[in-house]
Amino acid sequence: MVWAGAGISQTVHATDSSLTGEVIVVVDPGSSQVAHPTAADTGSTTKTILYPAPAGTTELQLSSLNGSRANVESTNGTTSTLNLVTHTYQVAG
Repeated sequence: MVWAGAGISQTVHATDSSLTGEVIVVVDPGSSQVAHPTAADTGSTTKTILYPAPAGTTELQLSSLNGSRANVESTNGTTSTLNLVTHTYQVAG
């Protein structure tokens, strides 16, 4: 499961447009859908992994999933792709 949004601490209001974006991936190790689990993804319990977006990227919205790539758009107009295998972002602009 993949979500996109922003990292919100308890001291920050959810409508703050300057929040740093992040992608959240929830991995169920019992699922046959896990094609490329990492060492952090293995084990017998469900794992939640946070991938903060590159600096300057604000709150994210998931626009599409294409194989192992999560395509996201930020509230400041930046588009990015998170490679779910290498766990790296590629910023389009």
